[in-house]
Amino acid sequence: MNDAVLTFTEGVSELLNAGMDLPRSLSVLDGEIASEMRARVSEGERFSLALMSCRAAVFPDWYVAFVSASESGGNLPRTMEHLARTLSETKAAREKFLGAASYPLLIVVLTAVCAFVSVFSYSSVFQSGCLFGMDGAAFKAEAVRSCLVGGAFLALVALAVVFVLRGCLGVDPCVSLFKSLSFLCDCGLSVVAALDCSACVVERSPRLCAAVAAVRSALMGGGDVSGAFRQALYDAGFVYESRVAYSSLSLSESGGGNCAFSKIAEAVEKRRAKFRSAVLSFEQPVLLCAAAVYLAIVMKSVVVAVF
Repeated sequence: MNDAVLTFTEGVSELLNAGMDLPRSLSVLDGEIASEMRARVSEGERFSLALMSCRAAVFPDWYVAFVSASESGGNLPRTMEHLARTLSETKAAREKFLGAASYPLLIVVLTAVCAFVSVFSYSSVFQSGCLFGMDGAAFKAEAVRSCLVGGAFLALVALAVVFVLRGCLGVDPCVSLFKSLSFLCDCGLSVVAALDCSACVVERSPRLCAAVAAVRSALMGGGDVSGAFRQALYDAGFVYESRVAYSSLSLSESGGGNCAFSKIAEAVEKRRAKFRSAVLSFEQPVLLCAAAVYLAIVMKSVVVAVF
């Protein structure tokens, strides 16, 4: 996500919530995005359409869908505040991942440097032609081969760790979905309309997209909300989310409450936080073990030479 989009969204949100209308807010803001939006809105173009075809920046489909829904419901200030918060959370998650992913890279680089320095610091010995009865050139070739094999192993482990970190530190699509549904339903949209608007939020998760489509189909067919979410999420493989959604939505339907979706999002986020904490606690031990194996592979050439 472009930081300019976040800055623009935060600026519009603050000004709208301060009581300014949209044209006045756009006239106060600086920047290429604000300038383009100001010109197009002043010509009578809808804000959502201007965002959709903006040349200064690319606004995601879900962003435009939220703005479009708010234009018909009259909740643009609150919507922009929600979008600013969502973009900030996405940026924070990305920065957290980049910070965590730098550790495996650091381990790989430091371990590789230590191994190469340790093995090749005695290059004069390698060139002497003999080391404990082993030809110096052959010893050097074996050391290079060991470094390459060990380096490949260490790189694969580091890549696997980064892949896992990306999955656990990224924004959970289920959390995003239920937060969106909670916000949109609080703004007065029906569940079906909220699902239509939230479908863009989870477009990167095919399984969740299929679940959203299944829920919408069930609701259009006259099904109840709790049962539709339970079956659709379960069929898509989200077993825990299915159970939590059914429990919260059933209580909401019987008690008349209107915070079921936010409770589902909180429950899923808590579970994900525990998983995230467990993964992060294993990151360092796994990488250190991989580094030890790498050094063992590299030093094998020395052991072979001595014995």
